[in-house]
Amino acid sequence: MLEDLEKEYNFHKEVINSLPVNNLKNRKQYVIELDKLIKSYEEKAQKIYDEINSRLGSYFELKPTDYSQKENSLNSFGLTLKRTNNLSTAYEKLKIDKIVYLIGNFASEDFNQINSKIFSFINIFKTAGINLTVNDFNFTKYVYEYMTMVFKYQNDLTNDELKKTFENVYWRCPDVILELELNIRYLFYKNEKFLNKYIQKTNNVLLKQFKNGVASIINDYAYFRKNLDDLKFNDKNDLTYRFVNNDISISNYTNDKVDKILGDLISEKRDDLITVLIKLQNTLKEYQNILKYNDLIDKMKNLYNENLEKNFMQLRLKKLYKLENKLFKLNKKASNSDKKTKVNKFELEVDNIIKEIKAIYNEIDDNIFKVIIKEHLADNSTIFKALLLVCQYYSVFARNVDGIDENEINKDLDDLYYFILNPNNTLINNITLLEDKDLADVIVNNYRMFGINLSKEILESNLDSLINNIDVVLINYRLNKLNISISDLQCLEEFKKIKLSK
Repeated sequence: MLEDLEKEYNFHKEVINSLPVNNLKNRKQYVIELDKLIKSYEEKAQKIYDEINSRLGSYFELKPTDYSQKENSLNSFGLTLKRTNNLSTAYEKLKIDKIVYLIGNFASEDFNQINSKIFSFINIFKTAGINLTVNDFNFTKYVYEYMTMVFKYQNDLTNDELKKTFENVYWRCPDVILELELNIRYLFYKNEKFLNKYIQKTNNVLLKQFKNGVASIINDYAYFRKNLDDLKFNDKNDLTYRFVNNDISISNYTNDKVDKILGDLISEKRDDLITVLIKLQNTLKEYQNILKYNDLIDKMKNLYNENLEKNFMQLRLKKLYKLENKLFKLNKKASNSDKKTKVNKFELEVDNIIKEIKAIYNEIDDNIFKVIIKEHLADNSTIFKALLLVCQYYSVFARNVDGIDENEINKDLDDLYYFILNPNNTLINNITLLEDKDLADVIVNNYRMFGINLSKEILESNLDSLINNIDVVLINYRLNKLNISISDLQCLEEFKKIKLSK
């Protein structure tokens, strides 16, 4: 059809160019003939447009495949694994460490965030069977004063009177948020044994659903994730939709592009080339993530080799217990005193004890990463276990990433957890944290045996490009395997440009 149109156009071009324009009459006739010709081509263009629209219209009706239900089920396995493994305590499993971290680092910037985190904490205790009241928030008189209003307006946390109370308390005691944080920490340790029993009880119920406990959860997660990956890999509708929706351009996935990539990438033809390339892509993405978290891995190596005071946590908690008891006695004395001078004297002592308590918690926070590494890792622990350990400790992870707000930290943590649970990982599951291996060498030597042209230089300077190139080959393979017409997609791409210009 295009060839016929080109012939017709060339013919009409010759005819119109041969018309005389030497006088006014001829020029008028020339314009008349030219207008007819333009109208004729406009009508042809509209018919062609309508025909293409009719043929390709079904593409525009496509919707992406909804995998949300399957992804939610997969996430539930991941959360169950995080909840039931033995790498953390109730403090982390109940996300109290997260609440404490966020109150101490971000909540001071937002009145509503403070209240949100406080009630998250209260509801966690309530779910565990502990009903907190305002009397439990008695670390200082300022905490008690504000929490009295919080409980009063617990169903209306944006109440103006509550805001006024907070502002009033804050101006009298700028450290009230810090004191709230210390009060929350105190309440956890006061109820630690009960909360640990609650976690153990709920975990026993969860684990009864799995034949081999945590091992079954890991295996089930791997099975469902591989199954989901296979579904997506073979999903004709979803792949087509990505092209229709402009997520990717067909011009990057044509056969000639693939031939060029394979010419540079492989040194010998193989019947199992696609299988090899899928494994290579998985390995390269794993290596990419290892590089992303390399600073974190190196820090864990260093902390593992550093010395730590024996019974570090027990000694600090013992000091805290003594200071907190002293604090509560002073609070009682202050509340029973009617003399202003005595109140001021008690307040000064209270402030000093608060500073001592905070200093001990700072010491704990500064060393907790080393504490958990010493407790849970051994000389033969894999990188997988080391990174899984970090995922259990929100505050530890948050202090070691560049996230600037809660949403960024949450996403970064989810990304790390999703990476380490990838059943296609081979490097982190088999290499120990303390091994000094050149992973680039391991990858290059392994895939050279499969006829893949790799070098350390490529991995060091063109890793992202290499991963993208393999993705081009695999998407092209899927297009052909799923009988998705490349020519139709090319036509569709051009047609969309025409539609946009109309």
